[in-house]
Amino acid sequence: MTDHKLSVPRGTEARHRLIEVALDVFGTHGYDGATTRMIAERAGVSLPTLPYHFGSKEGLYHAVAAHVAECLTALMAPAIQRAEAVLGRDDATTDDVIAVLQDVCVTYAGGLLGGDSLKARMRFVTRELTDPTTAFEILYQSFTRNVASVCCRLIGRATGHSSDDAETRLRTLTILGQLTVFRKSGEAACRFMGWSAFGHDELAAILALVQRQTRVILRDAREG
Repeated sequence: MTDHKLSVPRGTEARHRLIEVALDVFGTHGYDGATTRMIAERAGVSLPTLPYHFGSKEGLYHAVAAHVAECLTALMAPAIQRAEAVLGRDDATTDDVIAVLQDVCVTYAGGLLGGDSLKARMRFVTRELTDPTTAFEILYQSFTRNVASVCCRLIGRATGHSSDDAETRLRTLTILGQLTVFRKSGEAACRFMGWSAFGHDELAAILALVQRQTRVILRDAREG
């Protein structure tokens, strides 16, 4: 009997495995600290497999960056689409705009503090944003800029200021920074709070506070 199951080509499977393993290794050790031998051994492939698929260590690093940007963009896509829909409405109220801004922030926080696969991706992003390499542009142009841009436009709309205004951009970074601090200082934050990890209840508490603080920031901007 013929087996009609779809199978993943071995070459494709090896490439995907290398990217997933390299994501964890690069995120943990950084570009300089990671070695191609370390990645190949953890992926269970021969060392020549890496240059066959990616050309070099840098080529693999760029492939990981593109993979991370693609995954996080897909994660954020529904919230971004809802935000764009509100921004396109002339009758959208300030509360409508703030609601979708909070929606974007909640989704972003889920990416920052979510499951193990998401944590590995955000660890890679955090390392790249704090200590940029040649892959910075891949992440920035494909993911970071898009999230910040839509948030900036929402904040400008909610406060009555231009999205090109320096204060609007600073408010955008301040609001998003409320979330990224828990990714960058996760262990210290958990220790200080007496938490073992960022579970459902902990994430809910963080998001509730961020939502309240976001409203305060926007109210201050409108009144100012």
